[in-house]
Amino acid sequence: MPILHVAGSGSVSVAKLAGSQALALGATATNTGALGSQMVRLVGDVAFNWNYGAAATAATTNIFMAANSAEYFVINVGDRIAAITATGGTGTLWVAEVI
Repeated sequence: MPILHVAGSGSVSVAKLAGSQALALGATATNTGALGSQMVRLVGDVAFNWNYGAAATAATTNIFMAANSAEYFVINVGDRIAAITATGGTGTLWVAEVI
């Protein structure tokens, strides 16, 4: 990610978001379509577990993310993101491609 230098404020990382997908999360794993970038930003309104790969599937033993936290991850072009709620219930996961 490029670094933006702000006078008197230090530096911040900046990124351009290319597109996003909203996944309905539940007790059954769901997947995005194939992604066209090597970095994604993930944020969900519920705690969730996720995985990635060309034929990804998710289970509650996969990578955990807390609700309402945004994180950036490096993946491979063509990968899919798979996710499942961590504690049951339903929610939404937003997957944004970073270029």
